[in-house]
Amino acid sequence: FIRDPNTGKSSLIYYLINNEFIKHSLPTIGISYNIKIIKKENKELNLELWDTAGTEIYRSLSRLYYREADFILLCFDISNKDTFLTLEGWIHNIKENCLNLHIIYLLGNKSDLNYDISQDRIDSFCKKYNIKFINTSSKNKNINNLLDLIFIDYNTYIKPYKILQQNN
Repeated sequence: FIRDPNTGKSSLIYYLINNEFIKHSLPTIGISYNIKIIKKENKELNLELWDTAGTEIYRSLSRLYYREADFILLCFDISNKDTFLTLEGWIHNIKENCLNLHIIYLLGNKSDLNYDISQDRIDSFCKKYNIKFINTSSKNKNINNLLDLIFIDYNTYIKPYKILQQNN
């Protein structure tokens, strides 16, 4: 999970791990690490969730953690247009620093609030960078579809790629 401060990354992770909404979370300092296991269709996927601090001082540190990530979850606060306007810089940073095949999800977080950005603008951005958009909110529990999508995309794209790489 990467992005600017106050976009709700830590709250999303807390909900994924504990299945409950936390009203106030402290800002992440450096990196926070958690594990989530998804069991589905007689398969198991172990997710290592790295919550990177969004402040400028930690950006160079967070790059080290998403270098070899299979999934990048890029968050913005749908009720704060300013958090959307800096996404392009994050995309370029990801493309410069990720070494392997990866999938980027754009998480329009805090979807329980009023939108400060049009859906057309979000769709246009996602099309330009070939990324998937998902509305999320830990408050209204709109996040489980994210886990389903990660499970499907891992087994469809990432796992076969890794197997192919091992065989070469």
